[in-house]
Amino acid sequence: MMQKSPLITSQSLNETYEPYRVFDASFYLSNENKDAEKLYKETHLPHAGFFDIAKISDKESEYPNMLPSPEQFEEHMNALGIANEDTLVFYDQKGLFSAARAWWMMKTMGHENVYVLDGGLPGWQTAGYPVDSDIVATAPTNDYVAKVQPERLAMLFDVQMVVNDPSVCILDARSPVRFNGKSPEARAGLRAGHIPNSANLHYASLLAEDGIHLKSVDALKKNLSSATDYRASLAMTDLSFVMSCGSGVTACILALVVEHCGFSNPVAVYDGSWAEWGSYDEKDLVG
Repeated sequence: MMQKSPLITSQSLNETYEPYRVFDASFYLSNENKDAEKLYKETHLPHAGFFDIAKISDKESEYPNMLPSPEQFEEHMNALGIANEDTLVFYDQKGLFSAARAWWMMKTMGHENVYVLDGGLPGWQTAGYPVDSDIVATAPTNDYVAKVQPERLAMLFDVQMVVNDPSVCILDARSPVRFNGKSPEARAGLRAGHIPNSANLHYASLLAEDGIHLKSVDALKKNLSSATDYRASLAMTDLSFVMSCGSGVTACILALVVEHCGFSNPVAVYDGSWAEWGSYDEKDLVG
């Protein structure tokens, strides 16, 4: 069954802007030395709010960006004035990077109508559409209800259970050098390498030549097909997916791509990703 695409173009958003709640969901790695919220305040889409991925996370976890509890999530949504019936559009300042994480968080918490702006802020500006620097105050609410969709979320135990399952394809969105353990991990105490029986599908390989929009659906399907070749015993449409990366952000791009391509395969994001898996000795994870 074909799925409705989670992407929206700049043109479509500009033509029908009024019904949407728009949020900048930008996120930068520590080595990028950029302040996402500061940059949002300087330039953003009209009436856009700021969805802080780093803030909307489980602060008790030792791993970065972990999904908060449903109760914590509800508090954050109420503070942002988001209602369950709102139709949301997320974008980021890179083009397509962390907005997919915000999309996945909302979908995992049961929010139905969520989109990602293809091309993000750069694509919007290139198309000549307006931006501003005014911050619009939003009245908080107190009635948001999270309805967790567990099939979208994979935890450590879940990955351990499927690591040797030929019907499950584990895809890693990190760069090839990190996936192959040829580049040291920045996080202290984290070994290099990848999850056994996983394949590499670098998120950057899914972007068009401009580096901000996704490739065509046909090209994306070829990328997915190539990455799943190691599971040749099953057709790609018969596979279940677990998406991983460094800390659970770019893995969400892979999940977004599967849905954008119209596939109905089960897709879960491994929330702890390599930040968690790589902190353990392999022999303690896989028997």
